[in-house]
Amino acid sequence: MNHSNFPDWLFDLDNTLYPLDSGLFNQVRARIGEFMTRYCGVQTSDVLSTQRRYRDEYGSSLAGLMAENRTEPEPFLSFVHDVDYGVIEPNPRLADALAGLSRRRFIFTNGSTKHADNVLRRLGMEDLFEDVFDITRAGYVPKPNPAPYDRIVRDFGLDAKKTIFVEDMARNLAPAKALGMTTVLVVAAPDTISDEADYITTDLAGWLGAHAGAPS
Repeated sequence: MNHSNFPDWLFDLDNTLYPLDSGLFNQVRARIGEFMTRYCGVQTSDVLSTQRRYRDEYGSSLAGLMAENRTEPEPFLSFVHDVDYGVIEPNPRLADALAGLSRRRFIFTNGSTKHADNVLRRLGMEDLFEDVFDITRAGYVPKPNPAPYDRIVRDFGLDAKKTIFVEDMARNLAPAKALGMTTVLVVAAPDTISDEADYITTDLAGWLGAHAGAPS
């Protein structure tokens, strides 16, 4: 099915526009753990289990820390995104595919706009997106809570039924699908199965070429 006539595209950032094996998000995850032990009294041995619990109960580590430790979000975001962005390589093939989309393109991320800008600059994609809907703009309510999905539709004037959302986490696709968006899951393993995804791909640039009329 060709989606070249869809007016709007939402793209997750981390592990979606750059590959998981870059190791960038492992750096972020390690910085989250360091923040928790240094400032929130979490024992090193409990970091992983606490991160998992916060993710399952609140949607993200930040949301859990805000709820249970009264953590201020902006110092947290600055700390955890103090990482080496040099591990990301430019991706001209994907940049060309994105540039070939004739419709609006937005970033929808649980990270900060500064983090998104740093990633997009490394990828060579800093001029390809109209706007970034980040965790601050979402009122620090993370995906997959439905609230930021409703808000991004309102803020950007989207027609959900003519919007495509591209993500690397299946659970984050569910609220978008409930709104009527077409959902694309970017994965590393080709045998991945997901009820939340209308499409699953290991090659986003190739998928855009095949389904959206973009060069691949």
